[in-house]
Amino acid sequence: MRSLNKKTTMPLPFFLGLILLALSVDAYAQEDAFRVWKDSTGKYQIDAAFISKTPTHVTLRNREGKQIEVALEKLSPIDLEYLKKLDQPPASIPSTGDSDAMENSLDKKRAPLGLDSDQTQLRQLAEDFFNDLRTKERKASLDMLTEKAKSLASVDKSALRHLPSPDKGPRAIRVGKPTIVNEEASVVVTVIVSKVLQKTMLDFKKDGNQWRICSISATRGDSEVTVDFESAYETGESKNGPNPVDASGPLEITGMTLDGRKVSLSDYKGKVVLIDFWATWCGPCMKEIPNVYQNYTMYHGRGFEVLAVSLDKDMGDIQDFITKNNPPWPILADMHPNNPVRMAAKYKVTAIPTMILVGPDGKIIDPDCRGDRLNARLAELFK
Repeated sequence: MRSLNKKTTMPLPFFLGLILLALSVDAYAQEDAFRVWKDSTGKYQIDAAFISKTPTHVTLRNREGKQIEVALEKLSPIDLEYLKKLDQPPASIPSTGDSDAMENSLDKKRAPLGLDSDQTQLRQLAEDFFNDLRTKERKASLDMLTEKAKSLASVDKSALRHLPSPDKGPRAIRVGKPTIVNEEASVVVTVIVSKVLQKTMLDFKKDGNQWRICSISATRGDSEVTVDFESAYETGESKNGPNPVDASGPLEITGMTLDGRKVSLSDYKGKVVLIDFWATWCGPCMKEIPNVYQNYTMYHGRGFEVLAVSLDKDMGDIQDFITKNNPPWPILADMHPNNPVRMAAKYKVTAIPTMILVGPDGKIIDPDCRGDRLNARLAELFK
């Protein structure tokens, strides 16, 4: 599990309704989601995870990612009993139409939490939060947010109401062990939404002796995504893709390095520049670095530059990366406390890595340029 200080919050994404649905079963099926299924004779078996069920068949996914459909009549009695348990709604969860009952139930659960450990509080709050997403009003989950996040809900600009609901059933919400760093914490929660197993992470801030939720994050394909409950959700925001950066005009990228040096994209006039929005905690971002470095080595002498914009909240993580890797390009600390304008917020970068290739005239050549696409673009530009 990543430590909290290796995460960040980004501006509210334009695909809030998809944040949970966008995750794949293959990437996040936990080990305990797989089990051994046997046929009624006991001669055949398969190690697979449950995907869905019809009145006559069950769909499974093996560890190679292949979906397999099996007739219910061919399953062993133990497997049939297992499927019955999946169909049973959790006894402790009121019906989705009874929001007052849900809220009262959650209040009773939370009453003794002041006497419990932080670990217990966080696990219970995370479970309560996702349970309440099954209700229409979502009053209890709103009460768990920070005061700033609550104020947005009062003017109908909260992201909370746009999150999809977990499926019913006792195994649809599974809470992991919290990670606590000073006055901040994170909890990984595996959720089943529309019969798809997904992984999310709730971020908390300490308010007195009570933990408050400030954001929820997930991975969308090979990008990290975070919904910040403390940022206003504007109706009508684009939901068509992961990169809303306007490709029609020039970018104005500015920022400061850890040593206080101000850097701007305008410093690189006449150069081909790769703007790399990334973070040390982002696995897909780190995987891109060797390819970026290889291209930098190949084309730097011919006018290729890299300007990295780190979304790390902890400045120490950026410093550790610089000390260990000594990158040849500048790294702007977008979350630096002395940074007046955050570029990720300005350009609505909601998923990383976001890698934008800019031409010598300052205009965007490619708003999503990485991997083989970056190689091909640079080869064409510098041929």
